[in-house]
Amino acid sequence: MSSRLLDKLTEEFSPCTEENALGFRLMDRHPEKVLFNNYDLKEENAESKRHNLLNSIYAQARASPRTVCCGTNCLVPKRTNLQAKLSFIIKQAGLTPYTSIWVAGRVLPVDAELVTIRMAISKAVMLKNCDRIIVFTNSLAVARKVVNPSVHSGQAHSLAVCKALTVWLPEVEDRMVEFVQTPSKLEWGLQLL
Repeated sequence: MSSRLLDKLTEEFSPCTEENALGFRLMDRHPEKVLFNNYDLKEENAESKRHNLLNSIYAQARASPRTVCCGTNCLVPKRTNLQAKLSFIIKQAGLTPYTSIWVAGRVLPVDAELVTIRMAISKAVMLKNCDRIIVFTNSLAVARKVVNPSVHSGQAHSLAVCKALTVWLPEVEDRMVEFVQTPSKLEWGLQLL
């Protein structure tokens, strides 16, 4: 039965979109406005240092009223009879936090994280007085994928993020988005939804 389902394409790809044209890609237009904050797992006391850095980044962001922090979390069970839970929280100084939690069905962890980052960014760019978005995610590989409009699984989510950020970033000169690697095993702040 499963072999009959594998021959049907359920996702549409868009290889010729404007967002995917050389020179028009988000990272071609705004490479200095999209940052990735990674860390070395092999470094001594890496987890402790990362936890302290996350607290520092978050404290600085909370002190800035024009910075929005997005924490993403995906729980994808290993048992196939259970569904994935996706969630994000958005916090901005002086405003009530916004949370969204939903069930995504049976998905791969990469797809779950891609959807969650897309939803968080799509909400964040609509907020007033927001010039900096910090996305705390456990996968920088997915964060890089979400700003890559080329043909790949989940391309529609990447295209939506690229379109939103292409409009949002140039509106104000110092706008930026930063993706911060936040390993789930740290069980850090914004990821505990």
